[in-house]
Amino acid sequence: MPNQRKHRRLAAIMFTDIVGYTALMQQNEAAATALRARHREVFDHQHQLHNGEILQYFGDGTLSLFQSGMEAVECAIAIQQALSSGEPVPLRIGLHTGDVVFDGTDIYGDGVNLASRIENTCPPGAILLSAKLNDELKNQRHVSTQSLGYFEFKNVAKAIEVFCVKNDGIHIPDAASLRSKQNKPGQSIVVLPFVNMSADPENEYFSDGITEEIINALTKIQGLKVIARTSAFAFKNKNMDVREIARRLGVATILEGSVRKVRKRVRITAQLIDASDGTHFWSKNFDRELEDIFALQDEISLLIADQVRENFGHFEIQEHLVNAPTSDLTAYDLYLKGRYHQLRWNAKDLLRAAELYEASMQKDPTYAEPFFGAGLTYCILASWNFMPHEEGMRKANECLNKVAPMREQSALGLFANATVRFWGEWKWQEGH
Repeated sequence: MPNQRKHRRLAAIMFTDIVGYTALMQQNEAAATALRARHREVFDHQHQLHNGEILQYFGDGTLSLFQSGMEAVECAIAIQQALSSGEPVPLRIGLHTGDVVFDGTDIYGDGVNLASRIENTCPPGAILLSAKLNDELKNQRHVSTQSLGYFEFKNVAKAIEVFCVKNDGIHIPDAASLRSKQNKPGQSIVVLPFVNMSADPENEYFSDGITEEIINALTKIQGLKVIARTSAFAFKNKNMDVREIARRLGVATILEGSVRKVRKRVRITAQLIDASDGTHFWSKNFDRELEDIFALQDEISLLIADQVRENFGHFEIQEHLVNAPTSDLTAYDLYLKGRYHQLRWNAKDLLRAAELYEASMQKDPTYAEPFFGAGLTYCILASWNFMPHEEGMRKANECLNKVAPMREQSALGLFANATVRFWGEWKWQEGH
């Protein structure tokens, strides 16, 4: 039986997005909240006046529909003119007329996809629209548009001519700069291993751990392609042109940085690089107390995601990407050391990893990750005959069983459980 809730509709589609909202939230939450409130007030009012139907508010973005392409453009002009006065709201708007599919709570279709791609290309203060929608504006002298040329968009079969609105108060973008930006290969990033700049070379475990935590945080963002740790760390200590690294991995953006840990303070330097030409387009230094390490990881990850979105197109970003897994920094430090030794994959380091995980578990029995790490490590030790198989598997299962309720929320937990079932117990179906 077909899904009776599924239906199609031809409509004028509007996507909008506040540029720089996430970064502003990090700097001044009250100002960011006021900005979004003003945007929504204007947005709601103008949609009522122009018969628009607001389908979704998602963070700093919106999706809405109109029965008339003319009303959609008039609404967009009114919104931009209103938000450009006083304290301006840096909004970008993309419009297209096309097919929309409603399937329960899901909204999709080629028309939705193209409107989103056009909005991704739009600079703040501008209104971009497809040629199809522009055709509906002919003989409407109160709306002025101009062609910016043809653009190729991801998942769109042929190049699309894009127009901009030229009315008073609307930013007119430079076509060449838009084309340069639009041709970049999408929302994708590799986080290269951060360099240990501490006086003690043994602090490398900490810089590696921070790198992995940022990778894990960024993978939570739907729509952002993040290269896995194994592939990223293959370039550790390699003196290679970043453009070549990006070419091999197929990414648009590279994050590189350094970590300096001195007693109870940490300095992290991060730079984002445009892979097309090797230029830096964002960099920042972070100086914090170690006790703020999780808030710092969250701040860095959010700012990185926001910069990728600013330069390569919209995707939704959660309010937080990193939550503190423990309040005991010694337990966290021991876990990072254990992870560092475990990933060296030799008998001596695996045995040392198990000791460090055990010490972390002792410091904070509610901190799940060291239990998962220990379970994985004991399984590998047993499977590779680095310790008696029965003893290793008993310890592995003991560790995993103690934190079983938290397994589904942890990638390491799921991986450790699958490893134990598959490699340790040869239960292939349970290991899938």
